[in-house]
Amino acid sequence: MSLFTESSLCLVPSGVKDGKVYSIKPTDGSGDLTFTRASNATRVASNGLIEKVRTNLLSYSEQFDNVYWTKKKSGTGVIPVVTANTTIAPDGTTTADTVVFDVGAGTTTSDQTFVTRIVSATIGDEYGSSIYLKGSVGGEQIVIRNAANDYILATLTTSWQRFEAAKVAVATGWSYEFGIRQGLSGIGTINSTATIYAWGAQLETGVPTDYIATTSSAVSVGPVSGLPRLDYSGGASCPSLILEGQRTNLVTFSEQMDNADWTKSETTISANSATSPDGYTNADKLIASTTDTYHETKQAFSGLSGSYTISCFLKADGYNYAYIRSQVNTGSDRYGVIIDLTNGTTYTNTTGSPTGTSNSVTSYGNGWYRLSVTATTSDYLGVNIGPASGTTFGSFSLPATFAGNGTNGVLAYGCMAEAGAYATSYIPTLSSAVTRVADAINNTFPTALNQNGGAAFIEFAGAASGGGASTPYIQINGDKAANTYLGFGNTANWRCRINDAGTPYLFTSSVAKTSNVKLCISYSSSGWAMFANGVKFASGTDNIDLGDLASLTTSINDAAGAYIIKQSLIFPAPLTDAQAIELTTL
Repeated sequence: MSLFTESSLCLVPSGVKDGKVYSIKPTDGSGDLTFTRASNATRVASNGLIEKVRTNLLSYSEQFDNVYWTKKKSGTGVIPVVTANTTIAPDGTTTADTVVFDVGAGTTTSDQTFVTRIVSATIGDEYGSSIYLKGSVGGEQIVIRNAANDYILATLTTSWQRFEAAKVAVATGWSYEFGIRQGLSGIGTINSTATIYAWGAQLETGVPTDYIATTSSAVSVGPVSGLPRLDYSGGASCPSLILEGQRTNLVTFSEQMDNADWTKSETTISANSATSPDGYTNADKLIASTTDTYHETKQAFSGLSGSYTISCFLKADGYNYAYIRSQVNTGSDRYGVIIDLTNGTTYTNTTGSPTGTSNSVTSYGNGWYRLSVTATTSDYLGVNIGPASGTTFGSFSLPATFAGNGTNGVLAYGCMAEAGAYATSYIPTLSSAVTRVADAINNTFPTALNQNGGAAFIEFAGAASGGGASTPYIQINGDKAANTYLGFGNTANWRCRINDAGTPYLFTSSVAKTSNVKLCISYSSSGWAMFANGVKFASGTDNIDLGDLASLTTSINDAAGAYIIKQSLIFPAPLTDAQAIELTTL
């Protein structure tokens, strides 16, 4: 028997768009799932890199003749002349503009001519600015202003160059501008005239990333609000639909450990020192000082209660060891983990009596590991991250003391502190905490999918921590009997429940919720059976009649785990034991 041929509904996460997960059967749209998530998020893309939402904050990024861009002059300068669509742009289209600057004979900072846009910013946040430029004859010099309200000198050639800067904003409003301004400190007098070509202006939070074209408004790309996340952490050929509960990253400036929100102890931060797991140069280097003491950078939070998880992406850069320490009160209760960044091995240490402790490590390739540390707090949470030195850690204390050389360190990126007993997908932050709300999918099916005898199947990727919550689950409702679940369980193991006219048949498998699982329920007038990973773990002879299939929904909550749905099937007829075992065998 072909399981695909016999199924009524087949979902293999591969096709999505805003608010929709497509079924591959049926193909008339009746099996498509409605998806909701009212916030941005991240995922692992098919290239193996973390994909964040990226936004070009500038409008009319290729139309400098538009009134959005102000053409200004002062002193001896004259208004720039912009002619639209005069030459071939870096993308091969004739959309690059010619801009003619003339500052006259002036040599002071008051003598200027430029194209500009006043932008709003948050003081202390990092902004990446970029623009493609080339000269008409080569050798032209202009200046470009960035978020720090200072200037860089751009010397143009007859080939396209992308000029980039990543700077921390020093004002709530500053001018994104390019042109000629004479007499600037460190630059001095440059050419008085320049005919150049310009294209692809971009402004974004964080470091400059790949160009995003805009017209009348800002444009965002990536896993934006309402877009289902196909996650490729299992490999580029096998995407999965990631569904997570709501989480908040309490850590501010999660990618800017040089920011003042991070307190440094005998540690120097070299910002944007290396390529991070998202593929851009935004990983910071934590460099140990020469003092024989501990070396770390930290943030602290109060008024908390319950299980909290700290996580950070780490990579060796001079030292092969790093640590994360979770300080769970203002006294001595601390839980620390050292990671060997050559192989992901961890060494744990406790001071005092911290409770609910655990840790996990995930490899992200290219030497990067994500280390997460969980402990329970009653009020205070200290997030402490730093390099460590040594070869054995049979018995150690944290923070680990040693004298650095002022050069070696470890790389860090994407720090989080969130309520819960496991680390969820990365949530980037700047000057304030950020919340990613829960993912959810559902559908109301046509009555043609009669389920007075049938089967349902789901494959979950397990979470790092199974917890004890009653979710996640796939819920199937019929018009005669509601609340049939696959995945349901307020134990540490996967469960199934089938509900016939108010009578629940609820059983727990031997598969832990931290493990991947394939679950199946098969039912008819002559009985029912439940299967997990190739094993029939429960059965009965009761007459089960769900009636016409009415709806299918998911439920995920914070205590349950970050589960990924890999595939699901619904069959209009029951499966034999052999078929169900074949279907659920990993």
